[in-house]
Amino acid sequence: MKLSYSSINTYETCPAKYRYQYQDRVPSRSSPALSFGDSLHRALYLFHDRPVPVPPSLGELWSSLDDVWVADGFRDEAEERLYRDHGREVLARYHRDNADHYRIPAALEFRFQVEVEGVILSGVIDRMDRLPGGGYEIIDYKTNRRLPPRARVERDLQLSLYHLAAREVWGIEPERLTLYFLLPGQRMTTTRTGGELDDLRRRVATVAERIEAGKFEPRENPL
Repeated sequence: MKLSYSSINTYETCPAKYRYQYQDRVPSRSSPALSFGDSLHRALYLFHDRPVPVPPSLGELWSSLDDVWVADGFRDEAEERLYRDHGREVLARYHRDNADHYRIPAALEFRFQVEVEGVILSGVIDRMDRLPGGGYEIIDYKTNRRLPPRARVERDLQLSLYHLAAREVWGIEPERLTLYFLLPGQRMTTTRTGGELDDLRRRVATVAERIEAGKFEPRENPL
C-alpha cells in the first residue's frame, strides 16, 4: 500500500472522503486558495534555488511569482488580480524577513519514499536548512490565514513524517521542525521524540489496516 501525509490526514478526517478522493477518484474543482498556495510554493522554490548564497531582489521574486502563477479556479480576472496582489505582499514580507540571513538550503523540494509498517509513505519536504551549530531544520510552508493551536503543531502528522524521512533517508535527527505560516509571516517550531515517532508508526498501521478492511464510514463534522 502507498500512502502520504495528505491521504492519511484525509482518512483520519473522514474515511468516506478518502474513498471518494483516492479510490473512486471523484473529480474535484480547483479553488483560488489551492492555486494561491501552489503559486507561492513555486515562487519560494525559485527564491532559494540558487548556485550562490546571494538572494534575488524583491523585484526578481515578484517576477518569479508572475512566471509560475497558477491561474486555475478563480471566478474572474478581478478575483485573480486580488490574490496575485496579496501574493506580492506576502512575498515582500518574506523577502524582508529572510534576505539578510540568506543561505543555500541543504535540501529543497525533496521527494522521498520510506517504508513504515509495510506501507510505502511518500512526501515532499519543502526545505531543509543547515543550522549554524551544525544541526538541521526542516521547514514546511503553510498558507493558512491563522496560526493553529500550539498543541496541534506538537502532534502534527506531517512534521512527524518528515522527521522520520530525514532519519531514514539521510541518517540524521532534525533539531527543529518548523511550520512557516506565510500569510501572518510567523514560524511555529517543534521537535519529535522516539516515542512520538512510534506513535506515527501506529497511526500509519491503523489507517492501512482500516483501508484494507474496506472501512469507509462517513464522519460527521460540526457543519
